[in-house]
Amino acid sequence: MSCSQPQPPTKPVVSVLSPPNGTRATIGDSVTLYIAAASDVGIKRVELRNNGLVIASQTNPEAAHTFSPKIVFSATQVGTALLSVVAFDSLNAQSDAVSLQLVVEGRPVRPSPEPTVTKVPTNAPFVFNPNCALNAAFVADVNIPDNTLIPAGSTFIKTWRIKNTSACDWGQGFELVFVQGSKMGAVPNVSILATPRNGTIDLSMSFVAPKEADTYSSTWQLRAPNGKLFGTQMYVKIKVV
Repeated sequence: MSCSQPQPPTKPVVSVLSPPNGTRATIGDSVTLYIAAASDVGIKRVELRNNGLVIASQTNPEAAHTFSPKIVFSATQVGTALLSVVAFDSLNAQSDAVSLQLVVEGRPVRPSPEPTVTKVPTNAPFVFNPNCALNAAFVADVNIPDNTLIPAGSTFIKTWRIKNTSACDWGQGFELVFVQGSKMGAVPNVSILATPRNGTIDLSMSFVAPKEADTYSSTWQLRAPNGKLFGTQMYVKIKVV
């Protein structure tokens, strides 16, 4: 009588949702990195490195299966910052590093001093216009192309690139929601980052591959604050092995 050996957990995965690679910043700026990490044994921490040196780290307080930290990078030196993001799971296994280049430029030199005008910040909250003509266009599969082979029971992150083709900006209250197919352990909905009209955004969702070998697909769509689904439907299609 024989029994199968338990499969070791797969290593964690990590993705940088924003900003895109090659983003330009001015010296003195603070750039916020929006990160998504996942592991079937729980994420312990996420590190931000500059030229291989750890410059910031965030710990997942509950070591949950998914972790979405925001890490701020301070642009203090002109040139190209070679950043990388790494995630560690509860067993201290390390993910593959995700690289990101930020081009830091100096402030323009003005020929003569100009009068300073003090503006009072309004911090006006986002207001959704229900009469806005909403739409969204698929741009690319950033990762996990159709029919990717995924080990049974492993955690993975799917990322789609979408363009805001609406007549207005997207802001607070806009979500990515499950529509049909296999949910594969994902949460039913997640808030998206503010996206200007004609801008693009990378949308990521964490999944857990089913334990039975087969082909699975999961379909998702954007939803406005008034509950209206709109734009192209996005899906992930995998083959579990």
